[in-house]
Amino acid sequence: MNRRRKHFHTFDALRFFSFLLVFLHHSPVPASSWFAYLSRSGGVGVVFFFVLSGFLITYILIDEKVSK
Repeated sequence: MNRRRKHFHTFDALRFFSFLLVFLHHSPVPASSWFAYLSRSGGVGVVFFFVLSGFLITYILIDEKVSK
């Protein structure tokens, strides 16, 4: 009954970049810097984070159902 769950290391990196986009969106960034472009992409980070979370939750639920 002691099963190891599959860990998606790539998703950890994608979650980090999603977090980074949201963090930059909420940071005071000079308008002339290249960070300004990234800071305007905060909404994309939020949407991507939710899509990724939905996938992982669904994966875990399906895995639990199959294992029972």
